[in-house]
Amino acid sequence: MTAQIVTLPEETNREGITKVQFSFTSTDAGVVVAAMSNIYVTGILFHFDMYPDQATTTPTAAFTFTVKDRDGVDLLNGLGIGSSTATAQVSKSSNDGLATMAFNTKLQLDAAGMGNAKHAILDLYFG
Repeated sequence: MTAQIVTLPEETNREGITKVQFSFTSTDAGVVVAAMSNIYVTGILFHFDMYPDQATTTPTAAFTFTVKDRDGVDLLNGLGIGSSTATAQVSKSSNDGLATMAFNTKLQLDAAGMGNAKHAILDLYFG
């Protein structure tokens, strides 16, 4: 299976917070490599939520994921490495050491250790 990724259109609310959502499914090798978003973002990434699929495509526990900018910098500051669980939502914020600046860049999602054809959703919040 080929890795699949969907980047939904960004949403900006009245408070100026932009939400970017990745919906991704791994390959038969359990990875998503260099899946690029189709939108540009600018701002401080101050919070993210990762939701593993709760159905038959639940990823393997402790899979890892990164979101990189055009310079290859992990905007998650390592907070997606081994922090995911098979069934629970993972939420990280600036209190966890997140707050990273993105400068007019497309985002690249990489994931590993998910298992064959597993699915998850990642919501990123920029302000």
